[in-house]
Order: sequence, then C-alpha cells, then structure tokens
Amino acid sequence: SLSEPTAANPADVVKTRVMNDPHSVVGGAVGHFKRILRVDGPVGFLKGWTASYLRIGPHTVISLVLIEKVRQMIGMASY
Repeated sequence: SLSEPTAANPADVVKTRVMNDPHSVVGGAVGHFKRILRVDGPVGFLKGWTASYLRIGPHTVISLVLIEKVRQMIGMASY
C-alpha cells in the first residue's frame, strides 16, 4: 500500500538528518524538522520515498498473501 511509506517517510527523513549531524549543529529533531520545512518545503519530507516503497511494498504484499494462505491452511475464514 502507498500509505505505509508515505506515513513513515517524514520521521525517517528527520531521523536520518539527526543521525548524520553528530555534533547537533542544527539542533536536534525539531531543528531538523524546521530546516527541512524551510529549505525544501513539505516535499522535503518525502525524499527517499521511492526507496522506502521498494523496501516496504513487497514486504507488505508478501506478508498479506502468506497470512491469507496460513488462514486457509488452518481452516479460518478469509476476510
């Protein structure tokens, strides 16, 4: 689903920026959040979205298919 990487990506972007700023030059998570918003705009929080989707998308699809198959194998009704 497209909603998972879209919802998680802003936090991932801020976390990555904080981790790449070991001396806290910008000022922690709030400082990085403000800087991303000021410099890149709201779209800045979606940097790396494609990579995130390519990682999470297949995982979600495979998990849902496997869960459904296991439910069928043990005799539980499908959704």
